[in-house]
Amino acid sequence: MSDCVELVERYTEGLGQRFACRPLSRDNEVLLSTPYAYVDGDLLEVVAVVGSERLVLGDAGSALNRLELHGLNVEAPTVRRQMRAILHGFLVDLRDGRLEVEGSPEQSTDMLLRLVGAMREVDALRLLQPQPRPPRFEERLLTHLRARCTDVEERPTLTGRSGSRYRLTAAFGRRDPVYVQAVAGGRGESGVRSVNQAFRVFHDVDGQLSPERKLVVLSDDDQPWRREDLELLGTVAYVAGWWAPAALDDFLERRTAEHRLLFPEQTALPS
Repeated sequence: MSDCVELVERYTEGLGQRFACRPLSRDNEVLLSTPYAYVDGDLLEVVAVVGSERLVLGDAGSALNRLELHGLNVEAPTVRRQMRAILHGFLVDLRDGRLEVEGSPEQSTDMLLRLVGAMREVDALRLLQPQPRPPRFEERLLTHLRARCTDVEERPTLTGRSGSRYRLTAAFGRRDPVYVQAVAGGRGESGVRSVNQAFRVFHDVDGQLSPERKLVVLSDDDQPWRREDLELLGTVAYVAGWWAPAALDDFLERRTAEHRLLFPEQTALPS
């Protein structure tokens, strides 16, 4: 029995040392980096909102965003049905595209294990696709980039200051490449998640990349982009629109522009 107890103690002690925590913008909000990983090796991160009597743990929308980046329609009835079964099994809620659990601080261990389990199971839904494909807009953007330059790395990985690893759409150019992230969905739910993910990526790598090496390309969606989302992205990267290809190409060639929002006229932003 003593050997068993010692084994468990060593495991839990070693596991605890692999967690990392840092505060976010709000006083009671922290980002928890865990030693748990998705099937592709990316580590799971959890946002915790800590109160004196209540604790909320969530994925900040990363689980659904990862499905969409792999071309899965999260609004499809089959996907929704499977997702509901997973969330029900782990007692996890879906709130505005985020996986969340809520309880008292004393329940934090159980809450974290349930949330991590749900995040991994939801992410694994993409493996059910016989030939997972990236979103159509991302493919169109990659084709456009390859036509302009032979040195285009597809889906490169960047590591942020937090230690998180991110997969982007492309790295354009051989020397000091421009890192490009495709964002689609307009003002819809999927668009908001894509904007949040792009902002997080480029905010996390601030200081490692100069501004002209970070580029977001927005799709020409039926649902117009929210002005506040575009302004937010403009604080961490240059932002091009698929509806203005000349401005996009000019930036890729010169890597400079008068404004972070690369549209023919700043007054022509979608409302």
